[in-house]
Amino acid sequence: MQNLDNEKEITVSWENCSARKWLNSNFINAAFTEEEQKAIIKTKLSNQGNEKYGTMGGNDTEDKIFFLSVEEAEKYFTHDFERERKCTDWKNTYPKDKNNGNCLWWLRSSLYDKGAKNVDFEGKLDGKDSKRA
Repeated sequence: MQNLDNEKEITVSWENCSARKWLNSNFINAAFTEEEQKAIIKTKLSNQGNEKYGTMGGNDTEDKIFFLSVEEAEKYFTHDFERERKCTDWKNTYPKDKNNGNCLWWLRSSLYDKGAKNVDFEGKLDGKDSKRA
C-alpha cells in the first residue's frame, strides 16, 4: 500500500511511513510504561495493495503498535456505528465533528497513490457505502 508520508510528502509504503516509525518509537514510549511495553507483542502484518486504485502493497511488517487495515476494520467492526470513536484528550487538537464529538482515525491501507484511508466521523470507511444497521 502507498501512503503520503506526512513528513516528507512523498509516496511510501506502510513499511517506510513516518507514522509507523512514530507509533513504534515516540508514541509507544510516551503512552506506555517500560513494563507495559514488554507485554505488547509484535504482530506480523500483511500489507496488501488496493486493486481498485492500482496501488501496490508494501512488504509485510512486524509492529507492536499499528493502524488497522481496511480488511481488519471491516472484520472487527462490521457496522459503521461500531467504528465511531470519540476524541481523547490527546486527540482533542485534531479536527472533530461538532455534532457528535467523534474523530477521524487512520488506517494503514491506501486509498490511492497519495494517501491512506481513514474512518470518518460517522464510522464510514473511505470509499465504502455506509453499513449502519
